[in-house]
Amino acid sequence: MISKFNRFVLLVSFSFVFSFAVNALSIEQLISEEKLMVKVDVVSDEPFIAKQPIKISVELLTDRWFGSGNKIHDFNLDNIIKLPFDEQTTNSSLRYKGKQWASQQREITIFPLAAGVYELPPLTLDIVVNTQEGEVKGSIKTQSIVLDVILPTQLTHIEHYVVTDSFKLTTAGEFDDKNAYRIGEAVTLSIELKANDVPAMMLPVLPELDIPGVAIYSKKPQLVEKSNRGTLVSKRIEQLNFIFEQPGDYSIPELTFYWWNVTNNSLEVVTIAEQTWQVSNQVLSNESASKTSVFKWLNDIELKYLMLILLLVIAVLWLLKVLIVNQSAVITFYQHVSHYKQRQLEARFLKSISQESYPQACQYLYRLLPHIFTKNSKKTNSSVPNTLTRFYKKNSEQSHIVEVLINNGFFHYQREISLHEAKKLLKPIERELSIKADTYGNAIRLNPNK
Repeated sequence: MISKFNRFVLLVSFSFVFSFAVNALSIEQLISEEKLMVKVDVVSDEPFIAKQPIKISVELLTDRWFGSGNKIHDFNLDNIIKLPFDEQTTNSSLRYKGKQWASQQREITIFPLAAGVYELPPLTLDIVVNTQEGEVKGSIKTQSIVLDVILPTQLTHIEHYVVTDSFKLTTAGEFDDKNAYRIGEAVTLSIELKANDVPAMMLPVLPELDIPGVAIYSKKPQLVEKSNRGTLVSKRIEQLNFIFEQPGDYSIPELTFYWWNVTNNSLEVVTIAEQTWQVSNQVLSNESASKTSVFKWLNDIELKYLMLILLLVIAVLWLLKVLIVNQSAVITFYQHVSHYKQRQLEARFLKSISQESYPQACQYLYRLLPHIFTKNSKKTNSSVPNTLTRFYKKNSEQSHIVEVLINNGFFHYQREISLHEAKKLLKPIERELSIKADTYGNAIRLNPNK
């Protein structure tokens, strides 16, 4: 039994699962040479109360630096709730014995559900350290940890409670005890419970209410969890709709919620006061009843989701209309932005090269040249060979390849041209088109008549 856990460090005494050496180094050797340390620290203060979060810090330290792959393996322990392991690693550095050490820290949080002695099993840690000799990998097991969990006498006969330093209750909506309601009217009551360092699933659940003469509809509880500067903040939001079906006097008894304040180690209570109301013999009119029914339906399906779905449907219908009305423009636009014609000509050019149809290859390559270049060539009555020669004259390798292509296509066969060489001729064309691409003038017009 360990008597004091606050900032207690569990070191050394590791049982090794495996460790394979890199240049004769192992995780065990790094620890023995004080080049690697593993600290397991129970950071929560005693006494440990049943349902209290107990936080355990696992810190790795090395005088080198850590590689990727450091991991804490999951473990099983009866009668606890365990938060998912924090994958976020806190990286830092510190001075130790005159040297700079790298630190990686993770946190484990468990909630013992009852009083008793809990033995946390040895943790299996995968560790990767980068050393001068290379990457050293291995797995180790820490010592087990014994936790003594108690239940204060004030909580002995209380089943539902939470242990935290902050617990808040907020309500919205209340019954009017001065004026009688009519049959068919409705009242909505919202209750929000909020606590620190308590999972939303552990927050108190409202007791089931059964009131003859009143129909009670409850929405699915909203469970919300957020991290605020390292502190888990949880909410449970419940909404009850009361619809009055019969005349009479009604009431909801006082609702009590218990919580143990870890700041001053005391039991505290928050309550929702008793609610009373009357329902008369008068019946709500059909129009008002219809409004009440619609109101209940909207409450059941989350209005924000309904509006989102409606907006999406409208957007899809509008887009379909635009596409149908401007079908030809859409096709032309797609062909332009996807360079459809250029890709077709490139494919035909490469096919002609592979089939050694060099005259056709020359024609396809000429048609692939930027429009402004071929337009100037037509003004000067330049031939296809001259135009191709001028376009590739700046690059000696490409100039040589196109010279062979022209000879093969227009004069005498010189040698075979490979597809690799042919693709080199396409690169400056693609680059030129990307730099001097004209602004697309036939964009889709949403209103062609304007």
